[in-house]
Amino acid sequence: MRKCTVFLGDLGLLRDRRFALLLSARTISVLGGAFAPVALAFGILNLPGADASTLSAVLTAESLPMILFMLVGGVIADRLPRHR
Repeated sequence: MRKCTVFLGDLGLLRDRRFALLLSARTISVLGGAFAPVALAFGILNLPGADASTLSAVLTAESLPMILFMLVGGVIADRLPRHR
């Protein structure tokens, strides 16, 4: 029982305001990124006349630019010197 209270009482990093802000911002960002596809799917499927093919088209239109820019960005990053 003692170890649990020591563990919960030792929140040294969370007392640092900058770290607490960083942790909360990253948590919100990750949760938002995880919920966005679910919300998008419900939003698309809620449209009149929308079906699975409509959802597929929207998700493809969302994913293709991201994949393309990642590939191009990776090639550019490989060609630049590391100190940049």
